[in-house]
Amino acid sequence: MTLDQTDRFMCLRERTFKFIREYLEKEPHCKMYDGEFSIVFPNYFGNIPWIIKLSCYVLGPARHYDWIGDSFEECLDKAEKDIDQWIKEEQEWMLEG
Repeated sequence: MTLDQTDRFMCLRERTFKFIREYLEKEPHCKMYDGEFSIVFPNYFGNIPWIIKLSCYVLGPARHYDWIGDSFEECLDKAEKDIDQWIKEEQEWMLEG
C-alpha cells in the first residue's frame, strides 16, 4: 500500500461520509455502522488476499460489501468504481424525490 493509495482510500472514505451526511438530511434512517470501512491485509503466507470492507445501510444494493484483490490497488479500484456509481445513483434519486 503506497501513500498515494492511502490518500485515495481516505478520499473515498470522505466521499462516502459526505454522501451519508447528505442522505441523512433527507432521510433520517440509518444504522450505526454506516460508513464503517476496514482493510484486511494478506497474511504472512499470502493465501489471504487484500480485502476492503464497507458496511453501509444507506448506500448500494446491500448492506455489507467486500472488494477482493491480489493488491490493495486492485481492491481500491473496484471499491471506488462501485461506491462512486452508487453515490451518483442515490444523488439522482434524492434530486427526484
